[in-house]
Amino acid sequence: MDILMPGQDTLYKLRWNPSSAVTNGYASHQYATDIGWVSKQVNQIYNLYTSLDSYKLTLEIPQYK
Repeated sequence: MDILMPGQDTLYKLRWNPSSAVTNGYASHQYATDIGWVSKQVNQIYNLYTSLDSYKLTLEIPQYK
């Protein structure tokens, strides 16, 4: 992956950058501007995880008002 912006640590945040929208009222930096980008990354991410001996998953579920 290229250099990520602070706080953009999930595929969802890379695409939509919700923290910027909350802070600024609009989306600013978007790493992935292709709306299909996340689904195109699934195989790559799967391959990375299968190459690891072990890992810890932390699920972050966004809460919107």
